[in-house]
Amino acid sequence: MLMVIGKWKTDHGLVLKSGHEEFELVGSASLYLHASCYEITEAKQVFDELCEKNDLVWSLMLVGFVQYRFLSEALKVFEEMPRRGVVECTKLTSGYVKSKDGCQKALELFKMMRKSGEALPNEFTLDSLVRACGRMMDLWEGKEVHGLFIKLGFEFESLI
Repeated sequence: MLMVIGKWKTDHGLVLKSGHEEFELVGSASLYLHASCYEITEAKQVFDELCEKNDLVWSLMLVGFVQYRFLSEALKVFEEMPRRGVVECTKLTSGYVKSKDGCQKALELFKMMRKSGEALPNEFTLDSLVRACGRMMDLWEGKEVHGLFIKLGFEFESLI
Protein backbone atom coordinates (compact mmCIF):
# COMPACT_ATOMS: atom_id res chain seq x y z
CA MET A 1 0.00 0.00 0.00
CA LEU A 2 2.77 2.46 0.89
CA MET A 3 4.48 1.74 -2.42
CA VAL A 4 1.26 2.59 -4.27
CA ILE A 5 0.85 5.85 -2.32
CA GLY A 6 4.50 6.75 -2.93
CA LYS A 7 4.08 6.11 -6.68
CA TRP A 8 0.87 8.15 -6.70
CA LYS A 9 2.58 11.08 -4.97
CA THR A 10 5.36 11.00 -7.57
CA ASP A 11 2.82 10.91 -10.40
CA HIS A 12 0.81 13.65 -8.71
CA GLY A 13 3.92 15.83 -8.55
CA LEU A 14 4.39 15.39 -12.30
CA VAL A 15 0.77 16.35 -12.92
CA LEU A 16 1.23 19.53 -10.86
CA LYS A 17 4.47 20.48 -12.63
CA SER A 18 2.92 19.93 -16.06
CA GLY A 19 -0.13 22.05 -15.26
CA HIS A 20 -2.55 19.24 -16.18
CA GLU A 21 -4.37 19.49 -12.86
CA GLU A 22 -6.26 22.39 -14.43
CA PHE A 23 -8.08 19.93 -16.71
CA GLU A 24 -11.49 19.23 -15.19
CA LEU A 25 -11.24 15.47 -14.88
CA VAL A 26 -7.60 15.46 -13.77
CA GLY A 27 -8.20 18.01 -11.04
CA SER A 28 -11.34 16.23 -9.89
CA ALA A 29 -9.53 12.90 -9.81
CA SER A 30 -6.76 14.46 -7.75
CA LEU A 31 -9.22 15.82 -5.19
CA TYR A 32 -11.07 12.49 -5.06
CA LEU A 33 -7.85 10.56 -4.56
CA HIS A 34 -6.71 12.81 -1.73
CA ALA A 35 -10.06 12.53 0.02
CA SER A 36 -10.14 8.75 -0.48
CA CYS A 37 -6.67 8.42 1.05
CA TYR A 38 -7.71 10.27 4.22
CA GLU A 39 -5.86 13.41 3.14
CA ILE A 40 -8.73 15.86 3.56
CA THR A 41 -6.37 18.81 4.10
CA GLU A 42 -4.68 18.11 0.78
CA ALA A 43 -8.07 17.62 -0.87
CA LYS A 44 -9.10 21.04 0.44
CA GLN A 45 -5.93 22.56 -1.04
CA VAL A 46 -6.77 21.10 -4.45
CA PHE A 47 -10.33 22.37 -4.06
CA ASP A 48 -9.14 25.87 -3.18
CA GLU A 49 -6.88 25.93 -6.25
CA LEU A 50 -9.53 24.68 -8.66
CA CYS A 51 -12.97 25.69 -7.37
CA GLU A 52 -13.24 28.77 -9.58
CA LYS A 53 -12.31 26.84 -12.74
CA ASN A 54 -13.79 23.40 -12.14
CA ASP A 55 -17.44 22.85 -11.17
CA LEU A 56 -16.83 19.13 -10.56
CA VAL A 57 -14.67 19.71 -7.49
CA TRP A 58 -17.54 21.28 -5.53
CA SER A 59 -19.51 18.04 -5.24
CA LEU A 60 -16.39 16.03 -4.50
CA MET A 61 -15.32 18.37 -1.71
CA LEU A 62 -18.83 18.21 -0.24
CA VAL A 63 -18.72 14.40 -0.31
CA GLY A 64 -15.26 14.37 1.27
CA PHE A 65 -16.33 16.60 4.13
CA VAL A 66 -19.51 14.59 4.75
CA GLN A 67 -17.53 11.35 4.63
CA TYR A 68 -15.27 12.56 7.44
CA ARG A 69 -18.19 14.12 9.36
CA PHE A 70 -16.93 17.69 8.89
CA LEU A 71 -20.51 18.83 8.49
CA SER A 72 -20.01 22.53 9.15
CA GLU A 73 -17.35 22.62 6.40
CA ALA A 74 -19.64 20.61 4.13
CA LEU A 75 -22.45 23.08 4.75
CA LYS A 76 -20.18 26.01 3.83
CA VAL A 77 -19.25 24.32 0.55
CA PHE A 78 -22.92 23.53 -0.08
CA GLU A 79 -24.00 27.12 0.51
CA GLU A 80 -21.35 28.47 -1.87
CA MET A 81 -21.81 25.89 -4.64
CA PRO A 82 -22.46 27.40 -8.07
CA ARG A 83 -25.01 24.63 -8.76
CA ARG A 84 -26.74 22.29 -6.37
CA GLY A 85 -28.73 19.26 -7.31
CA VAL A 86 -30.51 16.39 -5.64
CA VAL A 87 -27.26 14.44 -5.17
CA GLU A 88 -25.58 17.23 -3.23
CA CYS A 89 -28.69 17.97 -1.18
CA THR A 90 -29.17 14.30 -0.37
CA LYS A 91 -25.52 13.74 0.54
CA LEU A 92 -25.51 16.62 3.00
CA THR A 93 -28.92 15.70 4.41
CA SER A 94 -27.91 12.08 4.94
CA GLY A 95 -24.67 13.22 6.60
CA TYR A 96 -26.65 15.26 9.10
CA VAL A 97 -29.07 12.38 9.74
CA LYS A 98 -26.10 10.12 10.60
CA SER A 99 -24.64 12.65 13.03
CA LYS A 100 -25.57 12.66 16.70
CA ASP A 101 -27.80 15.73 16.77
CA GLY A 102 -28.20 16.54 13.09
CA CYS A 103 -31.69 15.28 12.28
CA GLN A 104 -33.34 18.66 12.77
CA LYS A 105 -30.69 20.28 10.53
CA ALA A 106 -31.35 17.61 7.90
CA LEU A 107 -35.05 18.49 7.87
CA GLU A 108 -34.25 22.21 7.66
CA LEU A 109 -31.95 21.59 4.68
CA PHE A 110 -34.63 19.57 2.97
CA LYS A 111 -37.22 22.29 3.49
CA MET A 112 -34.78 24.85 2.10
CA MET A 113 -34.17 22.62 -0.93
CA ARG A 114 -37.91 22.29 -1.58
CA LYS A 115 -38.56 25.99 -1.10
CA SER A 116 -35.74 27.02 -3.48
CA GLY A 117 -36.92 24.56 -6.14
CA GLU A 118 -33.29 23.65 -6.84
CA ALA A 119 -33.84 19.93 -6.74
CA LEU A 120 -36.70 17.49 -6.60
CA PRO A 121 -36.14 14.86 -3.88
CA ASN A 122 -35.53 11.28 -4.92
CA GLU A 123 -35.99 8.01 -3.05
CA PHE A 124 -32.60 8.38 -1.30
CA THR A 125 -33.50 11.86 -0.07
CA LEU A 126 -36.82 10.61 1.29
CA ASP A 127 -35.16 7.59 2.89
CA SER A 128 -32.85 9.92 4.84
CA LEU A 129 -35.78 12.05 5.93
CA VAL A 130 -37.75 9.05 7.18
CA ARG A 131 -34.73 8.05 9.24
CA ALA A 132 -34.46 11.59 10.62
CA CYS A 133 -38.13 11.61 11.63
CA GLY A 134 -37.73 8.20 13.26
CA ARG A 135 -34.65 9.22 15.21
CA MET A 136 -36.43 12.36 16.42
CA MET A 137 -39.67 10.45 17.07
CA ASP A 138 -41.48 13.17 15.14
CA LEU A 139 -44.68 11.66 13.82
CA TRP A 140 -45.96 14.96 12.38
CA GLU A 141 -42.88 15.46 10.18
CA GLY A 142 -42.97 11.76 9.34
CA LYS A 143 -46.52 12.11 8.03
CA GLU A 144 -45.46 15.06 5.87
CA VAL A 145 -42.60 13.01 4.41
CA HIS A 146 -44.99 10.12 3.83
CA GLY A 147 -47.27 12.47 1.90
CA LEU A 148 -44.30 13.33 -0.32
CA PHE A 149 -43.67 9.63 -0.94
CA ILE A 150 -47.15 9.32 -2.33
CA LYS A 151 -47.10 12.62 -4.21
CA LEU A 152 -43.79 11.77 -5.91
CA GLY A 153 -44.77 8.18 -6.67
CA PHE A 154 -42.37 6.42 -4.27
CA GLU A 155 -44.93 4.73 -2.00
CA PHE A 156 -44.03 1.28 -3.35
CA GLU A 157 -40.26 1.89 -3.53
CA SER A 158 -38.55 -1.09 -1.88
CA LEU A 159 -35.73 1.05 -0.44
CA ILE A 160 -38.23 3.06 1.56
